[in-house]
Amino acid sequence: MPHYKKLLLSLGLLVLSAVQGAYAGNTERYYQELWCTPDIGRVEVPWPVGDSIKRIDCLTPDFAIEFDFAYKWYEAVTQALYYSELTTLRPAIVLIMRRGNKSDAAKWKAMNDLILKFHMPINTYKMYTDETAATLRHYLQGQPNESN
Repeated sequence: MPHYKKLLLSLGLLVLSAVQGAYAGNTERYYQELWCTPDIGRVEVPWPVGDSIKRIDCLTPDFAIEFDFAYKWYEAVTQALYYSELTTLRPAIVLIMRRGNKSDAAKWKAMNDLILKFHMPINTYKMYTDETAATLRHYLQGQPNESN
């Protein structure tokens, strides 16, 4: 591999790890388990699709929910719609954001603008990286925080 390609690959990996590291080092699964407690739904539910198995991030009686970090909001939209198609449940997204981060706020707005523009029936919820089980009582009580 030419030297410049190795350099570009290294830089790309560095940027990716910096972006992921900015989300407090927790995985998407960590946030799924924090939000999607057993009294709300089930986490990483296997769903057969042809010869393969897909995993739905959180399955509740009413919703098929996709969790994703703000920088991957566009993937969350398609995944939520796909989960809904598979299960016939309503699609929802829990967008994992850094509190007070302008870039994440812009991504939240872009995602909801797209959903509204194309009249997609997706419920959206913010989840901040500094939240704990105690601060998520509004979800446990069935009161979504900011949704469209």
